[in-house]
Amino acid sequence: MNVFKSRVVLAALACWLGAATAMAHDKDVERTLFIQVDDQGLVALWAVRGSGQRVELQGKMVDMNRDGKLSDGEKKLLAASMLQKGTAGITIDYAGLRLTQPAKFEAKLKETPPGAKFIEAAGMASYEARGADKDSLAVEITVQEGYGPVTVQVQALGERFLGWVNRAIVAPDRKGLTVPVQLKPEQTLKVVVVTGKTPEPKERKDAH
Repeated sequence: MNVFKSRVVLAALACWLGAATAMAHDKDVERTLFIQVDDQGLVALWAVRGSGQRVELQGKMVDMNRDGKLSDGEKKLLAASMLQKGTAGITIDYAGLRLTQPAKFEAKLKETPPGAKFIEAAGMASYEARGADKDSLAVEITVQEGYGPVTVQVQALGERFLGWVNRAIVAPDRKGLTVPVQLKPEQTLKVVVVTGKTPEPKERKDAH
């Protein structure tokens, strides 16, 4: 990468960083978070869908050669930018500690149908195991004040299952939530993940 292109990329990244808060509560941005927990660690799967002028501007900013088409490298830049903004204002506490830098992070731009007026980025953040020796551990997801909502699903894998949740209904197999829950600003979803044998779903008795 030559010096001129490096400066262009740095300038674009600076603009993205300055606008992170704006996109996080933009009405044209939808974001979802799917968390998976087991004794090997925690994985956060993000999806951020954007439309409107701000997303169009992002696409133009990463189109370095101005040919109207995004190369694989430019798509990765756009996906990383969308995810950085789309995940802003959301905190995840895992086994009593705030998650910061993931052990591994991947981002990509998802394929959209021809003529679609939106673009969508997907990201996967992996975190090392915490509390694997404990019978129970908590995962808390919070949307900070001033940021937009996020739709959340939590899934327990392996020998883990959901023991308790504060603002949703646990699925009969206790491996996840019956439906994803939308968190609004200043709301927290707390899930206690426990280990052991998954309890058998209770059979409903028909009323006579």
